[in-house]
Amino acid sequence: MQSVANEYNFSNATVYNISREYGAQKEKERIKYFPKVLGVDEAHLNKAMRGFFVDIEKHGIIGILPSRSKENVIQYFESLPNRKNIKVVTMDMW
Repeated sequence: MQSVANEYNFSNATVYNISREYGAQKEKERIKYFPKVLGVDEAHLNKAMRGFFVDIEKHGIIGILPSRSKENVIQYFESLPNRKNIKVVTMDMW
């Protein structure tokens, strides 16, 4: 964000706020679903371990959680429609 702020002569706070607003808008537009083949993993991102959910067949990320905690994973699963669509789960979790 620092390089974008410098390039366009904005403050870091302005770039951060625009980024957050854009992300929030995209999150509202995102279609939530469970794929037939669900990949569950974790990764270190922005100084935190986060849970990742991937559509294995389409090779795309469908969800990134704020942490890898059991509570966050359960909440995420419960928030998505069509959980019965899942036929296979691959998992590499801590």
